[in-house]
Amino acid sequence: MTKEEKKLAKQNRTKKDPERDFNEARYIINGKDCFPTISVKKAMVDTGAALGISRVVIRQAVFVLGDYFEIKGGKPVRREDTVRVGPFNNRQADLRYRPEYANWSADLIFRYRTDMIDEDQLLALLENAGFSVGIGEWRPQKDGQFGTFEVVAG
Repeated sequence: MTKEEKKLAKQNRTKKDPERDFNEARYIINGKDCFPTISVKKAMVDTGAALGISRVVIRQAVFVLGDYFEIKGGKPVRREDTVRVGPFNNRQADLRYRPEYANWSADLIFRYRTDMIDEDQLLALLENAGFSVGIGEWRPQKDGQFGTFEVVAG
């Protein structure tokens, strides 16, 4: 890209709108903040190897019901994160505006095949997924510190 093309590209860039970006990063279903249930299953699949449970077994034996779960607890706060975007050898700093939920909880319903995985394994998978992998942006799996969760008996 020539200097002139870079200058033109910079001028044509749309100005960031933090509030819009923050709201576009949220999953709002029926007026409530939610999150995709598949994120929990993926976290369980990704942590399975550490517990000696194959990815295939987890994919076939564990199901989290519903498409989304409601995030209960505090209201989302807009967080500003600096990220690196672009080609590996030429990453540029950019800002992202994302929701952060402090002290959140959720009710999830699981179905699982007892001939492939037992309840203790399921709970261990879920607990380890919440600690080591997490859900959402900048979770532990991606070297972040957000998106962790723990199992609470209910």
